[in-house]
Amino acid sequence: MPTAASASPEQQPAGVKESSAGDELPQRQLTVLVLDDSDDIREIICDFISTLNVKIITGKDGEEGIELWDKHHQELDLVITDQVMPKKSGHEFVQHIRTHYRSETPIMVISGMIDRTAALQYMNLGIFGFVPKPIDDLQLIDLTRKALRFSQYHRALEELSNETIRGYTSFRKVMSLIDVPSARDDLYKAADKFSSRLKKMGLLVRQVLDNKKAS
Repeated sequence: MPTAASASPEQQPAGVKESSAGDELPQRQLTVLVLDDSDDIREIICDFISTLNVKIITGKDGEEGIELWDKHHQELDLVITDQVMPKKSGHEFVQHIRTHYRSETPIMVISGMIDRTAALQYMNLGIFGFVPKPIDDLQLIDLTRKALRFSQYHRALEELSNETIRGYTSFRKVMSLIDVPSARDDLYKAADKFSSRLKKMGLLVRQVLDNKKAS
């Protein structure tokens, strides 16, 4: 059975690991799903990325990974999955996620050896990057940090986009009152708020582009 996350770090069940404080990313604590059939490798991955102060949910194969995704996908900011696993492989897991969910959650694939055809298949599924085995701690941490930044930016853009749509709806309502003198103060406020949201979205888009350029 898949492991489940708990809000209390003192009572975390098996499979959910609260990391220690370290190289902390800003804002809310981010959540990473780690899939690998090797207990040792799974523990190594968790130890390495725990320096980023993330909450970690773990699974042993692609089938369990799908169950965990179904349960936790709204809170997941990153998935790190092995390529070769029992029941369902990493590729089958990623294909299921990308086919059944319209998700932009970044996915990193760990593999001892991957051929050109498999790499292209993964790239077509929109994975964020590959981590070769044996795992280098600095490389894993660096790619994980970049993937989490991308996830943060995407969530922020999505939220801001929804806010902008709501703001535009309100703006149109106010515009219908433009000829009513008593409503003009509200119109000015709505215009300022709408302009501010568009400016924030533009800044976020630039941050995403700069982040991708540096990666």
